[in-house]
Amino acid sequence: GNTLGIAGMPVPEAAEGYSFGGWYTEDGTFVHHGMTVTEDLTAYATWKLNTYTLTFKDSNGNVLSESEVAYGAAITYPDTEKEGYTFDGWDAVAATMPASDLTITGTWTINSYTLTIAFANNAREHGLAFTTDEVEVPYGALLKDYLPDVPDVLADNAAYQGKYSFDYWYTNDSVTGVDLETVTMPA
Repeated sequence: GNTLGIAGMPVPEAAEGYSFGGWYTEDGTFVHHGMTVTEDLTAYATWKLNTYTLTFKDSNGNVLSESEVAYGAAITYPDTEKEGYTFDGWDAVAATMPASDLTITGTWTINSYTLTIAFANNAREHGLAFTTDEVEVPYGALLKDYLPDVPDVLADNAAYQGKYSFDYWYTNDSVTGVDLETVTMPA
């Protein structure tokens, strides 16, 4: 028999999204350089479907998910729910995987919530007539940065000077003091 040489084995150009997978006979035998051929041989080109890296990131560059996806496969987008934020969209939209790595970046806008500032019921019981204020506070912001300076409010009202002092802030569900150094705006 004859030995098959490399010159007799051309490498055809691959179609987009595929790589040449080699030559095979009809029965699946791999045709390769150095193979002994003892009769007529028909070789068929085979193709491998390529996979590419699909990466989803947030606008800060944090990877949300990363996977290997076959060329032409449907792209599944990750969940966009993020506490305290509204999803704005993706910077690119593709239904199927292209023949290259793909990075898609999502953007979110931080939500703001209403902080109602009011004085405790016992302030009203003692005749203090403070108004209630509402302030828009971004999710995660320190509440202390949005609260009024209570000693200044008391000092601005001559009727209250020397009679009352401010103890602490509290939330709707609690009459215990709140550590304003660490409390942030919830969603």
